Amino acid sequence: MILESVLLLATIILLLYSIKEGRGRKNLLSEVGKVTRMLTRQEYFLNVTDSMVEQLTKDGVRVINLTGGCHVKDRSGPSGGFCW
Repeated sequence: MILESVLLLATIILLLYSIKEGRGRKNLLSEVGKVTRMLTRQEYFLNVTDSMVEQLTKDGVRVINLTGGCHVKDRSGPSGGFCW
């Protein structure tokens, strides 16, 4: 009788722990899904921005990037290809 009670108690504790772990796993998967969507959007806009910069550079237009650099295809202008 005592052995069955101990085993029943251990089973209930393991069951409660399993339910808690399942909830945590569900929350983790939800957060991973959110991050994946965010990174996909960020990658898409980065590709769009890179394509725009590439096209403008091909057209000889000065494009200042976020790091402060400059991309110029035609360096024969009055500034000699330097950004001010």
